[in-house]
Amino acid sequence: EVLVTVVEYQAKPVYVIGEVDNPGQYIMSQPWTLTEAILVAGGLDMTAGRYGYLHRRVANDGVPASPPRADANPSVAAPGYEATRIDLQPMKSGGILDPDPVLKAGDALVVPAAKIEMAFVIGDVYRPGGVILPETGTVPVSRALAAAGPTRTSKATDGILVRYEAAGTRKELPVDFHAILQGRAPDFDIRPNDVIFVPGSNAKTLGYGLLTSIPQIVQNAA
Repeated sequence: EVLVTVVEYQAKPVYVIGEVDNPGQYIMSQPWTLTEAILVAGGLDMTAGRYGYLHRRVANDGVPASPPRADANPSVAAPGYEATRIDLQPMKSGGILDPDPVLKAGDALVVPAAKIEMAFVIGDVYRPGGVILPETGTVPVSRALAAAGPTRTSKATDGILVRYEAAGTRKELPVDFHAILQGRAPDFDIRPNDVIFVPGSNAKTLGYGLLTSIPQIVQNAA
């Protein structure tokens, strides 16, 4: 009878790059799951996006494995690799990944920064400003209005939604925000760069002036 015990595992390099505390190359002396690799790299930063991409070499051509370029599209795999999208939300919420694959030598996890998109509420409201839109899911206009807080003098029945299309064109749509808040008109989801203007007796002139400068506001916010 022969008993064989593993004294030391072969060192295997893996890479964790992007929005983690300590991005770089790490050497596995024993098998790691993807969650363990992220923890070894210091965990996800607050700026990490919802999804990461695990790049794994699939070609057996003898070329040494190398991590993806930092300036490359994280979802596009290099020749000889495949890229798998990984939902990082469980770790962002304090849990572990599911599924949580075991890493192989040469694997690279790329964690891109969260893409921040905004809409804006201006005019006769208590808290004018930007509304951060989530990477996944939507924000109804009623929630944005409730957060901004129309004042007693606001004329929400004569509201305006300014929407910028992909081609750069601008549309001004009349909207009865008061009816939406009361449930008498259908709610709808706001889009990135939408501008919700709530006029009022004191804010009407200022508000219309802001509407003309919204393109610059959007550019500065981005």
